Amino acid sequence: MNAVKSIPNRSSKEWSTRGIKQYVLLMVEFLRLSPSYALAREEVLGELNPAQIRQRLLAMYATAENPINAKMQSVLLEDFALVQKTYAEFGDVYTMNFDDWWLKAGADLFGFDYQRPRITKIAQLVKDESYSETPTALLDAYLKNGRVQQGMPNSLILALPLGMPKRTLMMELSRLIDKANVPAQPKAQKAKRALTKQRLRSKPLFMFVKLLIFKAGSPSSPLWKLGLRAKVSPKYSEDIALDSKVSTKNIALRMNLTVLTSRALRKAKLVAENAARGQFPSTEPRALPDFDWYGVYDRLRISYPQLKPCKKTRAL
Repeated sequence: MNAVKSIPNRSSKEWSTRGIKQYVLLMVEFLRLSPSYALAREEVLGELNPAQIRQRLLAMYATAENPINAKMQSVLLEDFALVQKTYAEFGDVYTMNFDDWWLKAGADLFGFDYQRPRITKIAQLVKDESYSETPTALLDAYLKNGRVQQGMPNSLILALPLGMPKRTLMMELSRLIDKANVPAQPKAQKAKRALTKQRLRSKPLFMFVKLLIFKAGSPSSPLWKLGLRAKVSPKYSEDIALDSKVSTKNIALRMNLTVLTSRALRKAKLVAENAARGQFPSTEPRALPDFDWYGVYDRLRISYPQLKPCKKTRAL
């Protein structure tokens, strides 16, 4: 993945800004990493019946210190309804690349990734000019490119004779538009889904994604090594090497990087689970399910078949 280099101003008048689309790309990556979203997928695919879904959901949150009581069951089931709603809108993000998903669902959820429709001159014919292939070629180019870039809007293709009074032409044009009976589209259309008002910077979001992926690919690796690979702290990345052996000089660095990576990993999980509930990007505190890292990695391989199978004993 390429890091987002710049985020357009939020007041941009484009129907769908480049920045929004790249934030949504990140959201899709986090959805692929969320255990809750994966459970909603199993339900939709019919891999688990309702009773099994309930049982799996409760098991994901149950711990020896915090067994699930009746009240907690009700809260978890109500909370999972938010995940089901997100899945109903976003769908199976594992089995298609982002560009295909954007055309199928993303553009409709977050706006339109097209140029603003405008009147386009195809060609100008000169008086007494006989038929030529030039206008036909230009029309073909517009239909294949220009109109597609504008989102395939309803359009009239007209022959507008010049030299007539402008008022007469405008009256005739108005009559044809009325006859087409296509309602005017509002200047601004509110997206069905919106990003959180307080957006996190893209750099830490990419770091969170990489950290979750590295953890899934090597669950038994020491946190400091995962943090070094994901560049949790650029400062420590310069002071310690991945293949360095423990010494009196780097033991403190390892410990500090372990603490920083542990904090970053928790935030990364929160972003993934909040995304599954339609809130992105957000590190809002919430109960976190168990992350079955081998299961996470197996799902990642659906999206990225080039990833090698993960051995359960593998470590960095």
